[in-house]
This record gives sequence, structure tokens and C-alpha cells, in this order.
Amino acid sequence: MAGDSMRVVFPEEMREIDRITVERGVPSLILMEHAARSLFEEIVRTEVLKITILCGAGNNGGDGYALARLLKFCGFDPVVVAIYAPKTKDCKKNVQLFKNSGGSIYRFQKLSKSKLNSIINESELIVDAIFGTGFRGELPDEISELIKNIKQTEKQKNGIR
Repeated sequence: MAGDSMRVVFPEEMREIDRITVERGVPSLILMEHAARSLFEEIVRTEVLKITILCGAGNNGGDGYALARLLKFCGFDPVVVAIYAPKTKDCKKNVQLFKNSGGSIYRFQKLSKSKLNSIINESELIVDAIFGTGFRGELPDEISELIKNIKQTEKQKNGIR
């Protein structure tokens, strides 16, 4: 749309926007569905086929599982890695919906280093749905290492030193 501009918000502002939206009667599952659909539409435009989604325990993870379900329904075969077990009600619901669509989930803690590296190396796109606006502090060591591994793989794929 010509003339439209995008506003960038900080995590505190996004939490407040979500809170007000839910207070006005929009269920958080619907917010997740909208987030997933928006990303889904962008992914379809890129024409990538090998997609990995890294999901956390909270509602950001729920967004990732919802995205995985949409991709699955449209003929993609996303690789989903549960970095943490789902904790929020809506995340758990989206896990179940994804499984009901025929999707399967790898558990990060149970993946061998070689299998994880294989997943990363084969991916054309990796979606980070690990932490959302509620994240505080420093990244846990295993997540920091995972992100470094992804960045290094991306550099190798692009021939960057």
C-alpha cells in the first residue's frame, strides 16, 4: 500500500499492544495465527523449501508451531526443533494442532550434535521462535552456541570468511 509506513516498537510496547488487544476480546491464539500467517506469506514469496523452525516454551514458540502447521498444510515439510518444552496454554495448543497436521518435532536436548548440524546445514531458512518479548538477561550457553553455529553455517554457505 503506497504511503503506508511501518512503525518499529520495543518489547515493552509490543507486550502492551498484545495485552490491550487481548483485553479487547481478541484471543491470544488468534494473535499467534495472525503472526504465523504473516510470516507464512513472506516465506511463500521467497520460494525456499527447506525450512527449520526453532521453538521456545512460550507464546513465541506457539507462533512457530502455528507457522509450522500452516506450512505443513500447504505441502511444505518444515523441520521443527523444540528448544524447550511448551509451557504456555496457547503454545501447547499449537503444538497439538501441528502434531494433528502430521508434523513431528525434534527435541533439542535429545538431538545429537551431528543431527543438529545436519538440520542446520540442510536448511535454506531458519525461523527463530525461541524467545519473545518476555526474554530477560543473557542467552543460555546452549542457545548462544546454537546461534553461533547457525551464523557460521550461513557464512560458509555464502562463502564469507
